[in-house]
Amino acid sequence: RVTNQTGQYLFPNLPFADYTIVVTPPGGTNQTFDASGSQTDHTSALTLPGGANNLLQDFGYIGTGSIGDRVWYDQDNDGIQDAAEPGFTGITVLLDIDFNQDGTVDHTLTTTTNLTGNYLFPNLPVGSYTVRIPTVPSGTAQTFDSDGTGTANRSSLVLGSGQNNLLQDFGYRGTGSIGDRVWFDQDQDASQTIGEPGFVGVPVALDIDLNGDAVIDMTLSAVTGANGAYLFSRTMPAAHWLMIRRR
Repeated sequence: RVTNQTGQYLFPNLPFADYTIVVTPPGGTNQTFDASGSQTDHTSALTLPGGANNLLQDFGYIGTGSIGDRVWYDQDNDGIQDAAEPGFTGITVLLDIDFNQDGTVDHTLTTTTNLTGNYLFPNLPVGSYTVRIPTVPSGTAQTFDSDGTGTANRSSLVLGSGQNNLLQDFGYRGTGSIGDRVWFDQDQDASQTIGEPGFVGVPVALDIDLNGDAVIDMTLSAVTGANGAYLFSRTMPAAHWLMIRRR
């Protein structure tokens, strides 16, 4: 017999006799349960009385592989995780599982990224998988995933026996900008009056708290140019608070 789409099997029309059920285990798994109490030999022995139906012969398995890695802020929009680029915390990640590699999603797991933007789905068997980001970080556009951004916010892969695939990263750049001007307020009225010049060459720092935890995740730097203008451009995601300061 072969199990059906829900993992069930049936041997009908059996007489009174002693029976032993033997399972060929799913790839990349370890046994956790069978009805006869053994958890290592993939078998279950029983005696079936005449006319009885024994529908308790279950076999449980846990996977030995894993899938994961990181959802990060790709500040420079190059699709590469630089050491200073922080992760997005609390992003929901879904994992669609096709155990039988027949194009059917058999189960979906859910997790969220941790304080460094990392996530992990452990205890996985052999199968086809799709990692999905159902809701991208606010104010961002995708720059990277492991099977290419042509399939936006998702990455598909086949997991081998006992394989740990920790290459399923997702990069996002910001779509906003912050900036303006550092100027000489000659008349001290806190208003930019026509004719008041800007300060050129003034360092400006931008502290970013991506995750709303009052922790500075990243600091960007700029220098004022002509007429005192500065700009942090096309790099800003939605953030809980940002602080602009002179360095």
